Amino acid sequence: MRPIVATISQSALQHNLSVVKKHTPNAKVMAVVKANGYGHGLLNVAHSLHAAEGFAVLGISEAITLREAGFKQTILLLEGVFDASELTAVENYNLDIVVHSKYQLEMLVNANMRNAVHVHLKMNTGMNRKKERRG
Repeated sequence: MRPIVATISQSALQHNLSVVKKHTPNAKVMAVVKANGYGHGLLNVAHSLHAAEGFAVLGISEAITLREAGFKQTILLLEGVFDASELTAVENYNLDIVVHSKYQLEMLVNANMRNAVHVHLKMNTGMNRKKERRG
């Protein structure tokens, strides 16, 4: 069986980002680098896209990896948090979070946070991507 290999061009990533920024000069670009940079290495892809205004990842560990590697841009946790203890990392590493559910919102409201947290509110517009129920 032949091995399947996916390669990524750092210069192509940088070029594509510059094209997006050229055509949307007033927009901020958030590069989604979840799943270990889609299998190409989280830091490798993030370094290639260092000109992005922010990065989006799924979990805390990827967010911390980016912060500890020196990235100062906005880092968004696409899944939000699932346990109040994760809010400590959100605060310590200055992370933005997505709130998907009433549970996550209540956890955030009841947390004893020292600083404000930037929250992105997930709204189900009918696509039901996360199997949301109406009501």
